[in-house]
Amino acid sequence: MSIKKYIRLIPVKAPNTSTHSYDFTSLKICVLTGFLQGEGDQVFATHAGWLPKEKEVVYFIPGCEVPRFKVREKFKITNKPSNATVAFVGKKVDVEESYINSKCYVIPAEAVLKWLEQIYEEDNFFVTKFKSVLLNCENKILISMEDDVLLQSTPTDSGKTTNNSGRYGVSDTVDRLYETVRRIDGWEGFTVWGKATNNFIETFCSPHEDSLITRLKCPIYPEREIVSMLNTERLVLNEERYKEFRKMGQTGDEQTIILMMELMANCNFQKSAVYLHLLIKEFATQISKLKQVHHVNFKALLNYLELDPRKLDNTSIEQLTAFLRKHKQFTRINIQRLTQFYAKEGTQNFTSALFTTGPVLKPEAEKYLDDDFVSDSHEIEIPDDN
Repeated sequence: MSIKKYIRLIPVKAPNTSTHSYDFTSLKICVLTGFLQGEGDQVFATHAGWLPKEKEVVYFIPGCEVPRFKVREKFKITNKPSNATVAFVGKKVDVEESYINSKCYVIPAEAVLKWLEQIYEEDNFFVTKFKSVLLNCENKILISMEDDVLLQSTPTDSGKTTNNSGRYGVSDTVDRLYETVRRIDGWEGFTVWGKATNNFIETFCSPHEDSLITRLKCPIYPEREIVSMLNTERLVLNEERYKEFRKMGQTGDEQTIILMMELMANCNFQKSAVYLHLLIKEFATQISKLKQVHHVNFKALLNYLELDPRKLDNTSIEQLTAFLRKHKQFTRINIQRLTQFYAKEGTQNFTSALFTTGPVLKPEAEKYLDDDFVSDSHEIEIPDDN
């Protein structure tokens, strides 16, 4: 396992004998060794290019979202790691008896550092120590949910704590920290209150030395390796079928969109990847609102396409390009599909490493194209909504 080091900020508590509560007086740096539950696929040393062997015995690390019934059609599955010849891990690792775990807010280190420099002086010993420890840790700082409650407290002049103004004992407010977080790209919606909270809460896991997972001796692969093989004999989307799927989505009817999602989840992922990406991007708003987005089959599709179910409508042409390059599908015909789609979406006015206004692939980016050249006369039609 490739476990990592994280800084946890802990408020130091001073006993309040009169109220049997605590006052927050200062901060303490603690280094934890483990991993975040949502980064399970980065924890294990995984291989690539799985080629099934005869009589393969498959073990799924808890949290893997591959539909088991599809796997059983081709391979034997075991619940015992010691019996496995191959194992698969998903993006999320389920917390079980093999782990010590706790719920934490995960905050970018740059925001915490700016906040500490506001509280203390930039050359303060605590700030210097924080920077030094951070050099050997991940750029994500953990604050436990229990400690956050304490950080909302305010020492009064008498040293007693009140809970209504949200000020730190070190003369700054917790709100200022969270406001600093929200200024960072991708963290604009950060909050510790309301429904958005769950998006920024992670479970920190520290495996026991004798856990079953740490004793896995077989090679481990990302779950997408087996997912890509499960649907190889299933429907492949072509231009005509893509148009039919779009018409289903354009009805706006919930049951029709659910049917579209079920059909998409049973396509050949690898050969239909571009069209599946475009369908999810176009109908992201409708799809995201349906509980079927969390069905095991559709989640397997999203995992293969490397999409976050919470951010389906934010998929950029750069993200899709990265996916295509990774899967050796960065062909001229696929680029035509992407550029025509994003041109109709109204995102023409931008530039990036590979694209210029249009969007149009930059001439210097053509050296990255995979084989499957088609001439300019082979037009790819992305039909109008009418």
